[in-house]
Amino acid sequence: MNVWLWAAAVLLAANLPLLVLAVRGDPLDGLVVLELAGVLGTLVLLILAVGFDRSVYGIVSVVLGAFSVSGVLLGVRLLGRWV
Repeated sequence: MNVWLWAAAVLLAANLPLLVLAVRGDPLDGLVVLELAGVLGTLVLLILAVGFDRSVYGIVSVVLGAFSVSGVLLGVRLLGRWV
């Protein structure tokens, strides 16, 4: 394993406290956790693209980043109706 794969593993492990906060927090906290998890997921996929030396994996991370932002915007719109 090279240093890029270790960095991806550390960032992936950083999602565990976010999972705890999403389960125990209120819906607004869950929305913030969703945004941060999207950013961490995008970074993990970018680091894996470099670590495996596959440029195709970078495209997946760009698509995840775009869908993450649009998903959070949709969540804010729907959450505004219930809060």
